[in-house]
Amino acid sequence: FHRIVHKNGVVKHVYSERKFEFNSDGKPIGIYGVVHDITELKKSEIQLLQSEQRFKTFIQESQLSIYFFNTGTKKIIYANPAFHQLIGYLPEELETLTIYDFINHSKENIDSIIHQTIDQEGKCIGEREFKKKDGKLIQVFVNATYINIDSTEIIYISAQDISERKKTEELLKATNKELETFIYKASHDLRAPLASIIGLIS
Repeated sequence: FHRIVHKNGVVKHVYSERKFEFNSDGKPIGIYGVVHDITELKKSEIQLLQSEQRFKTFIQESQLSIYFFNTGTKKIIYANPAFHQLIGYLPEELETLTIYDFINHSKENIDSIIHQTIDQEGKCIGEREFKKKDGKLIQVFVNATYINIDSTEIIYISAQDISERKKTEELLKATNKELETFIYKASHDLRAPLASIIGLIS
């Protein structure tokens, strides 16, 4: 692989193969070969590398907790810093874990979700429960995407901690329940006086 400078000053990328030609005494008397212009291919490779780098940077810097795992071994292939922070495990500790160790659902349930994601060949979204290293349980909203790379089945997961939101929802439900109870009692307590007033008016 070489870079050459065209007459007009443009730099081109080429791939060449060449062989020496020898005379009967074994001395080289010439060289011949082929040269193929791969400038466009090289540009595509550079663009692909730049795209991959941007993608890696996005995942690495993302506030979303992202990890990839092998569906066969259930081992984590990669996890970004946000995921380590979410569940409290160091990168080297995750290497010894499987998804069963921190997803707080039965193996049957986890396997069922995996098969569902693979069968759909798309996205599976839902609320799940994770168990942190310290044993604390957290509620997360999960987006799972399946992809097959060289016959290896991989699922990409992005997870967002919704524990505080769930607490707020439960508090809101309790408040609404109290409000409903208050309205029911108030309407019941007011029924008799209102009936008397209506009777007097009549």
